[in-house]
Amino acid sequence: MKKIFVYLTWIFIFFSALTVAVLMIAEEKTFTNSVFITLMLFTAGEPLNLNLEKIELVTGTLMVIQAAMGLMCVTIGFSVIVNYLVSERISRLMSREKVKMKDHIIICGLGNVGYQIAKELYRLQQDFVIIDRGDDKDLVEVAKKRGCKVLIENLKNSDSLDAAQIQHAKSLIICTGDDLLNMEVALMAREKREDIIIVMRMFDQDLAKKVKNAFGLKIAFSASGLSASVFAAASIDQTVFQTVRVDKELFVSAKIRIEHECAVMGMSLDELMAKDLVVLKLISGEERLKFPRGDRQIQLDDLMYITCSLEVLKEIKKLLHNNNIITG
Repeated sequence: MKKIFVYLTWIFIFFSALTVAVLMIAEEKTFTNSVFITLMLFTAGEPLNLNLEKIELVTGTLMVIQAAMGLMCVTIGFSVIVNYLVSERISRLMSREKVKMKDHIIICGLGNVGYQIAKELYRLQQDFVIIDRGDDKDLVEVAKKRGCKVLIENLKNSDSLDAAQIQHAKSLIICTGDDLLNMEVALMAREKREDIIIVMRMFDQDLAKKVKNAFGLKIAFSASGLSASVFAAASIDQTVFQTVRVDKELFVSAKIRIEHECAVMGMSLDELMAKDLVVLKLISGEERLKFPRGDRQIQLDDLMYITCSLEVLKEIKKLLHNNNIITG
């Protein structure tokens, strides 16, 4: 292809110079007018102020050649551009790895934070896939060797989320070091899935609060709250608002509301806490109880802040028939 462009360039220079010379000699045009007419013939096929009825045969022949060359160059140039765009698109689609997952977690960004989150999710036995540009090839290789699924994609392209099967994912963790890119990815994800849980890393604390409220994100963490365990737990269950690791065991703090008739209604808090959890606070109407008494019975519309393991939280949610999601 490069040789073709070189040949065409030399042919264009030769015929252009020849046309300029003929116009100056046979048609008695100035050098400036000759160059201008030659360029107009090449780009637009326009002979300008030439009298077509009185021009010399050689001039007319060169005019036709010059106009034909312009049309040919435009056609070839357009074809090359289209071919490049289409071939790049097809190549990218053909080389794209296929992800076949359901109810998984998507991690956007494989920096230090993204890698730590991946390790945490692996410990929690969660299915996940990582999307990253692949700038840090060493980190990508380490992640792949540890069994992580890594897609080398540009996060600014919404197709990257489709490649990671966002339609079947349960949550999205966005943890690149660029706040604007994180917001862009969050908005693209929200357009594709209004119900997906989005956990987003943000360095600007004020912006984090505004983004959370404006775009309906479940959680937006500022830099001061960055923790792999926090991201991991929040992406698994949207009732979680804090996590803590004690002696290598992860505990989560969550808020649950008794919104419907369920198995725990009428239970005492002692009976509930016998399932290996701690009730930190209970709110019911005007009641604001810190570490409430164990003989207090659970009622409709009770809001409880609890701490337990992730496994226990899942069991409690089963008892509540999953009608315990707190938003905002």
